[in-house]
Amino acid sequence: MENKNISEISVFRQKAEKLVKKDSSKSVSVIIEAEMQKLIHELEVHQIELEMQNEELRTVLIDRKRVEELLIASETRYRRLFESTKDGILILDAETGKITDVNPFLIDILGFSKNQFLDKAIWEVGFFKGIVANHDEFEELKQKEYVRYYDLPLETTDGQKINVEFVSNIYIEDQKKVIQCNIRETINSKKAELDLRKSETHLRPLMQTIPDLIWLKDTNGVYILCNPMFERFFGAKEADIIGKSDHDFVDRELADFFLSYDRKVINTGKSNTNEEWITFADDGHRAFLDTLKTPMYDSDGTLLGVLGIGRDITERKLTWELIRASQKRFQAIFDQAPIAIALIDLQGYPIISNLPLSEMIGYSSVELAKMKFTEFTFSEDIDKDMKEFSDLIAGKIAGYSMEKRYIHKNGNIIWANLFVTTLNDKNGLPKEIIGMVDDITERKYAEIELIKAKEHAEESDRLKSAFLANMSHEVRTPLNSIIGFSELLADPYFEEDQKNEFIQLIIASGNNLLSIINDIMDISKMESGEITFSKSQINAQNFLLNIKEQFAFKADEKNIEIKLTFPGNSDETSVFADADRLSQIFNNLIGNAFKFTSHGKVEIGYQPKGKMAEFFVKDTGIGIPAVYHDIIFERFRQVEDEKTLKYGGNGLGLAITKNLVELMGGKIGMESVPDIGSAFYFTLPIYNGEM
Repeated sequence: MENKNISEISVFRQKAEKLVKKDSSKSVSVIIEAEMQKLIHELEVHQIELEMQNEELRTVLIDRKRVEELLIASETRYRRLFESTKDGILILDAETGKITDVNPFLIDILGFSKNQFLDKAIWEVGFFKGIVANHDEFEELKQKEYVRYYDLPLETTDGQKINVEFVSNIYIEDQKKVIQCNIRETINSKKAELDLRKSETHLRPLMQTIPDLIWLKDTNGVYILCNPMFERFFGAKEADIIGKSDHDFVDRELADFFLSYDRKVINTGKSNTNEEWITFADDGHRAFLDTLKTPMYDSDGTLLGVLGIGRDITERKLTWELIRASQKRFQAIFDQAPIAIALIDLQGYPIISNLPLSEMIGYSSVELAKMKFTEFTFSEDIDKDMKEFSDLIAGKIAGYSMEKRYIHKNGNIIWANLFVTTLNDKNGLPKEIIGMVDDITERKYAEIELIKAKEHAEESDRLKSAFLANMSHEVRTPLNSIIGFSELLADPYFEEDQKNEFIQLIIASGNNLLSIINDIMDISKMESGEITFSKSQINAQNFLLNIKEQFAFKADEKNIEIKLTFPGNSDETSVFADADRLSQIFNNLIGNAFKFTSHGKVEIGYQPKGKMAEFFVKDTGIGIPAVYHDIIFERFRQVEDEKTLKYGGNGLGLAITKNLVELMGGKIGMESVPDIGSAFYFTLPIYNGEM
């Protein structure tokens, strides 16, 4: 900045000299003067800026020097602490686990030279294999960032065994992660021993008067003091207990558990409670303690050991175990009861319920505890049940029983016999309700089926009686005709033509009687399962043409049209059936059609439907009332009204027809409207080339 100012002055001087030589007038002098003043002002400003910059530079230099001095002082103090502290210190490279520094105290404790530590991984130094045995364990240590262990055993080079506290921290040094490990000896401390004695002096008066067990152990689990209750519990004097550990009194597994329990208290620095069985090593007897363990510290915050307070709850524990065993036995008996049982509160909610109740209605005992009994009671039974329940809790009745219905979780209805009574308090007032439920669903449905069967049997007996009465009439009619006209044949006064007419009437009555006997035989065979079939391929069109021819005389006689209806390509349709039985089916259906039709027509035919052929017989007869549609195919059933009584019949034809159709693999049905006519449909399998 200063060189710049000198240069500007020199340039200005040269310009002024040239200007004076050219013009020495006053105006030039004024201009020069003005320029000089301007230049002087700029020089002053530059000078001030320069001084400010110099001051800042001096300040920075002073601060830097001060920081360097502080760093040197800090490093000196750290090194002095590092060298003089009574804790062993290891510095590790966080990436490799190698030891980069070790302080003299740790060297003195372990008996190694410094060179035997440096540039070795921590797991390569035999002392620390109990802490970090390999690179994987070092990685685990590094991930935790802060680790603290108590009472870790180490062995020095001269064979001396010591216990140490190990603490590790990770921090950044020169933009690089390092791990500092502090190692402190935790036993044989004179100060700790004195503090323990001091603590004992304060604790002992209190310990002598408290009725609970009290003891104090050091960090290695060795008893330091105990109170008289502890002596009586273990059956030993304090002098025989002090200096010993749990391994001297209980089995090894339990002693190891106590030691781990103590270390948990030490490591966390927090009190802990536990219930534990103690099995004594000398005679194997057991006792149960409810214990509280807490860490004990001296005035400086140094850990002295673990203080334990225990209460002998053996008798209470055994009593509770007996109660629990009794409860388990009760629950087992409760669950194995042959009926469902529930203990219910006065609001109607189950307190406890057994397994049979859950199985009966599908809800678990947990679900039932949230449900009032009305929630799984059939709606029509709720009012009746609630009235009895209200009278029960009001003390008006001692109990009640009733037949009711429950709703299963899946929606099914469960029938049950319910018996309810109360458990009363000391004042005789209802305290809880006991409900016992016997599932009678199967019995109830069996009763319903029995009632239906009884009604069906009674109806069957009535029908059979009616059938027998009808058969008596149906059989006597043709027999009377046969006998009567046979007697007339023997009378010589009748002409030959008249006798021939008698013979035709005898033959017709005989055929009628034979048809009745055949129907009775067929229905008997069907009931016994003895009916047989001889199935073959039957062309549907040709078969119906033959059937029409058989009934042509009947149609002419009654002046009724008989019509055939076939689908396209009808000559290609064949069914697999018994020809004689198929003829019997059509004879029954067409015979009924002609019987109940006085004018109009009877139509027969078929049409393919998938793998089946559907045959039909339609008429324009009197029809069948809707009330008979569901029973018309039952045995011994007939349409019994004033329109049908005059036609007669035995009530077996349609029942036989239905059985024949179903036995040949088909189904039958009907449609009918009174005074309009009827249509009967039945299906048979279409022949597929296999016999």
